[in-house]
Amino acid sequence: MVEIGKIKMCPMTQKECLRAECEWFTELVYGKQVVGRCSKAWIPILMIELRVSMDKLISGGCNGKNADRGTNPQTKERVS
Repeated sequence: MVEIGKIKMCPMTQKECLRAECEWFTELVYGKQVVGRCSKAWIPILMIELRVSMDKLISGGCNGKNADRGTNPQTKERVS
């Protein structure tokens, strides 16, 4: 969604954003906060979130331990 003055333009139709009436409009809940945006606007944010989640999973969790991605967290042996 591109904002020109007070009008928010749809990147697909090049017309005024319909917000909740549009099929592409998506609301995500973050804690107690609900944020609505065009799905195209969410793509870079969700890609970053996915990358962070994958890094945490590969490194053995959220606590920062087992930062070596090539080891088994339980046995500390190299994983091939």
